[in-house]
Amino acid sequence: RIQLAGSRSKSDAAKACSVRIDGYDWLWIIERICHELTEALEEGEPIVYLDGDGPTVDDEAFLLDHIIRERSHALLFATGGTGKSVFALGACAAIQSGSNDILSLPVGDSVNTLYLDFEDEEGTARARLQAICGAWGIPIPKVRYKRAESSLPTMADALARQIAREKIGFKVIDSVALACGADPEKAVAATDYFRTLRAIRIPATLSIAHQTKLSDKYPFGSIFWQNAPRSVWRIRGTKDETNGDLTKIGLFHTKVNNGRLEPAIGYKIRFSDTGILFTTDKPAKEAAFRSEFGLREQIWNLLAEGTYTREEMAELLEAPLLQVRA
Repeated sequence: RIQLAGSRSKSDAAKACSVRIDGYDWLWIIERICHELTEALEEGEPIVYLDGDGPTVDDEAFLLDHIIRERSHALLFATGGTGKSVFALGACAAIQSGSNDILSLPVGDSVNTLYLDFEDEEGTARARLQAICGAWGIPIPKVRYKRAESSLPTMADALARQIAREKIGFKVIDSVALACGADPEKAVAATDYFRTLRAIRIPATLSIAHQTKLSDKYPFGSIFWQNAPRSVWRIRGTKDETNGDLTKIGLFHTKVNNGRLEPAIGYKIRFSDTGILFTTDKPAKEAAFRSEFGLREQIWNLLAEGTYTREEMAELLEAPLLQVRA
């Protein structure tokens, strides 16, 4: 390791090089390298001309249809025990294997995936992945897993080397409160976190966050957890009253920077001895999720189930009768 601005550090490196290969002005070589590297780090990304050829946001395909785009950072948040981690691992399995079946969503070209875990253990992730793939009877894909013990900014350099070596194209971070390494309610924690994601240069990520107790509209912490990601999804979940092994979840797109908000996505997650099975469901049919939709859409969904008077609909939807009539 050489301190770019440290004369003693460069001098020691030059002596070490001379011992191995004599006959070169190693101090001059190292000084020149450090100078050019310092300039490159200070300048950062080069200036480009927007009138020329180059990528546009329209060129960014989905790694996982509707949810995860190439070259984009998305965030998924919910209360604890809602199924965030299971869904994120299912996303890794679908993207790594190129399987459209696991989450019943089309996937793009298969890319190497990494699950960066700040909360749980390797054994838990392995058992879940086996259960997800076992439900469909497909081979277990080579999802990479790393148990993290320090904050994301602290491990950025080493992680960037591992990501480059493994050719990772998609990464899940579970979860941001532990990964940021600071108080998540402070703006600097969120901004440092997303700067680190850019510096690591991983093409696409899905960050998992918890939600605030005061509101289910935003992730817990600074408003930058909502503003900095390019796309934000909220999960709401409910247990099936007749089957304790069945969880129903709805994914609701709350924010996007480029493009339009995607329609809600619903799943039934069945936990059994044969595996963890995701099957699609219409979230608008679930009474617990009705508040996620506008009144007009709630009425349409109710009428799709059967015949109701306006008074009955107003009672079921807990909406003013005058609004239902309108």
